Amino acid sequence: MIKRISTLFFTLSLVASSMSLGLFWINGGSARLMGRVVDEENRPVPEASVIVPELSQAVKTDKNGIFSVVLPLNSAVHIEIFKDGFSNYASKKIFIGKRSKVPTTFVLVKNLSEEITVTATATKMKFEDVPVKTYLISHKKIEEMKPVNLAEALSFTTGVRVEVDCQNCNYTQVRLNGLEGKYSQILIDGLPVISSLASVYGLEQIPSEMIEKIEVVKGGASSIYGSNAIGGVVNLITREPEKNRTILKVQEETMMGKPFFKIGLTSSFVSKDKNTKAFAFGSYFHREPVDVNGDGFSNLGILRDTSFGANVYRNFPSMNGKLKFSFARIHEYRRGGDSLDVPPHEAMIAEMIRTNRLDFNLTWEQSFGSDLLRLSFSQTFHQRNSYYGAGKDPNAYGNTYDPLTIGLAQYTFSLGPNLFTIGGSYNREHLKDEAPDYGRMIDDEYINYGVFLQDDLSLGKEVDFLFGSRFDRHSKVGRIIASPRASLLLKPFKGLGLRATLSTGFRAPQVFDEDLHITMIGGEGFVVKNSPALKEEKSYSLYIGGDYMKSKNGRAFLMSSGFFYTRLKNQFQLQDVGSTGNSRIFLRTNGEGAKVYGGEFDIGIRVGRRLEFDSGLTLEKTLLDEPEPEFGSRELFKTPRIYGYIRVSATFPFKIKGNLSYKYTGRMKLPHYHGYILEDRLETTEPYSVFNINISRVINIGNEEVEIYGGVYNIFNSFQKDIDRGPLRDAGYIYGPSKPRAFMLGIKYEM
Repeated sequence: MIKRISTLFFTLSLVASSMSLGLFWINGGSARLMGRVVDEENRPVPEASVIVPELSQAVKTDKNGIFSVVLPLNSAVHIEIFKDGFSNYASKKIFIGKRSKVPTTFVLVKNLSEEITVTATATKMKFEDVPVKTYLISHKKIEEMKPVNLAEALSFTTGVRVEVDCQNCNYTQVRLNGLEGKYSQILIDGLPVISSLASVYGLEQIPSEMIEKIEVVKGGASSIYGSNAIGGVVNLITREPEKNRTILKVQEETMMGKPFFKIGLTSSFVSKDKNTKAFAFGSYFHREPVDVNGDGFSNLGILRDTSFGANVYRNFPSMNGKLKFSFARIHEYRRGGDSLDVPPHEAMIAEMIRTNRLDFNLTWEQSFGSDLLRLSFSQTFHQRNSYYGAGKDPNAYGNTYDPLTIGLAQYTFSLGPNLFTIGGSYNREHLKDEAPDYGRMIDDEYINYGVFLQDDLSLGKEVDFLFGSRFDRHSKVGRIIASPRASLLLKPFKGLGLRATLSTGFRAPQVFDEDLHITMIGGEGFVVKNSPALKEEKSYSLYIGGDYMKSKNGRAFLMSSGFFYTRLKNQFQLQDVGSTGNSRIFLRTNGEGAKVYGGEFDIGIRVGRRLEFDSGLTLEKTLLDEPEPEFGSRELFKTPRIYGYIRVSATFPFKIKGNLSYKYTGRMKLPHYHGYILEDRLETTEPYSVFNINISRVINIGNEEVEIYGGVYNIFNSFQKDIDRGPLRDAGYIYGPSKPRAFMLGIKYEM
């Protein structure tokens, strides 16, 4: 009985929803067309102008993107739609007859130039008006890639490389223009809540459900974000919903017969007056271990991640204020090595990590006309239990506790042609790490006070000059550190933007992410310690480049090129100072410095919704002022001279979409330590290519939507061929794709 009632209810709901849009006959001579205008992410577009030029009719869409027009029978008309920020839409000729197939959903394509960015200047600006070069990974592109987490979402961005640095636990970093991951600052909604401990595994712990879009700014960014923003920032922006909807996604991959399962849920709520909004997400994924070369030791370890959280927004119109409260909870278990079904100390090699993370954030935005005051407070609790050990060592367990407190006050105001931003921040981190078997006992506190001032001077529509500086006092540096920046944007004619930026960054001498991960080399732990005389590291970056964008009638073209140069001073380098017990000790000292320079090139083409092409190429060279102490190399390790990508996305009839992508990575230098091999040596890796494909089909059931998709990652299985084998392997000798060939199948249900 219950089943019959449920079936009847579903059928009636389906009929009702399907009747909400369509062509309805009023009398024998006319019909009413009710349609809906949405963007590429199926969000309603309100206040869009819908015009029928043959009849001189014009209407506006309502808050749900719905419009209605009356059309005469046996007529042929066009539907034209206009909305600021979107490419103009013009339909093909539509014949109005009793058996005509008439579209009811019209999709507007957003202009890239109209996208709002916040990372480069800490203020809201249109993409084309930002004086500092910014790369934007939109929600649409993220959805097309079907990523599981943040690491996979960063895969196709010029000058950005995500690399795996350990075969046992799959420790991951993101490199910006050749600089190691330790130089990249990860932000969430503009706050540096990803500490050194969190960044060890953070790229894989953050689920894609949490991400609305990603902005990347390369070059020193300490003028706004302070310590650690030495090579650039990656800003993960979470969602503020615009309509009520719920999305359930189930996805499974298989690699060499081993499954990687994920289920994700997001839900949005928007009140009728739009003053209250809420966005909630939940995610669970589970990967079984993968042993690529069959030696009994995993190359991709066990991974289990459970995450959930929410953003709640409340507008107070009478006060011109807006309150945001957010929280996120992440629990992850990962383990690699051998004998994964026994306790870690009973295995020959084991790296096991349990992570518990809890984030809270409270932000108040107060408007004073065009001026804006922003106050933010964030508290993070991060705890990790770990085992990094070899040879069935019962003492290789460790514990790490890392609470992080951040306070930010920022005020933006206009004065004539100047847009000033002033602010201050307070960061406090208390890192307590215990790995007694390796002689690593850390109980340290890092406190940083910073104040910053920025002036964005607009001299008409053609010239924009931005300059500013930040002044930091870090508890590990005995003086105030200044981080200036200056940028120039010239727009000689519509669509062309010429940019030049000179920026600086610094890293204080504290504990870093690579210190909190113990790489196993030949059965020993690779442990890093700081020299007592360690000074802060500084960077000076230069970028000169140009962008040309043009869009018309749903078609768009983007071409970009630029030159970058970064000078590192007091560069941190590692010296092998011998062994103690089961530890191989490396000492971090200051070197003379290094140079990283090169060029980057982008081309993007979009033909309506049907075809989209984008590609990026990076050419770079690194040069140390003096050879590094271990191998005498003048190059930075694991930095290819050439890498790039091509991505093609196409939409076919019956709402079928296809995505084909290609990534190329050139040769690079990589240390290979003895254990499996007889002696340490510096390798030159072979170049590699990765091809991916995925295909999806969308099925509409009334106002609800079901997407079925599948694909293949690394089609030709271009995985590293010379991986070390056995318990004496160098776990850090790893390069190439993050995983072997993987088959993927998924379903997404939106209601």
